[in-house]
Amino acid sequence: MLELLSEHPNGLRLVDIARELGLAKSSTHLTLEVLRTRGYITRDDTGWHRLGLKLFEIGARVLRTLDIRQVSRPHLEELSRRTGLTTHLAALDGWQVVYLDRVDGHGLVRFDTYVGKRASVNLTAVGKAIAAYLPEAQLDEVLRADFRRGTERAPARPYDFKVQLREFCEQGYMIEDEEEVPGVYCVAAPIRDVTGKVVASIGVIGLKADLPGGGFERIGGELCDSATEISRKLGYAE
Repeated sequence: MLELLSEHPNGLRLVDIARELGLAKSSTHLTLEVLRTRGYITRDDTGWHRLGLKLFEIGARVLRTLDIRQVSRPHLEELSRRTGLTTHLAALDGWQVVYLDRVDGHGLVRFDTYVGKRASVNLTAVGKAIAAYLPEAQLDEVLRADFRRGTERAPARPYDFKVQLREFCEQGYMIEDEEEVPGVYCVAAPIRDVTGKVVASIGVIGLKADLPGGGFERIGGELCDSATEISRKLGYAE
């Protein structure tokens, strides 16, 4: 009944609910009364039933118990298995991005991206994937506090970096192409919470010489799929 009512925000009458679910009117009435007295649904004076705020309260409690690392971990592992690359989960803390979790890839190369490490947002794809969706004033503050110069391939000024972010937003994933360390690339996609706010990012890192077939586009697509699924489990609905 709750699932049915969730699909009809304007409400349903008892007879409609009974018909849709194939139930007797008497048992439908009894169940609706229990749900109404518990606050899960409401009924107006004309007999239309709608979802109540009790469901919102329970949903909010569930969301508070979700640990983004716990939700993301299976996706990090699966993404690493499919791509063979080292995967990361990261979030913004103050002016820098912090690595929250990591799953090593299949290769022998190990990257210096340990859990707890901080990095500049402008020199990491995981940082870019968060920075691109910050309010303008907050992004300016971050870049004033910690804008690092990278290789000659990296944007030289905060303005150039912001232009790069706008271009990447159109494709849904961010790329760091040998901008911090020659020969190393990163790709990342944003993770959203129930409100739609970008709260973290999921990314991969690898050697440019070993870039898989399909290049950044293929990897970006994989990341977007993983980020979308994590966001969905955090309550986000497009």
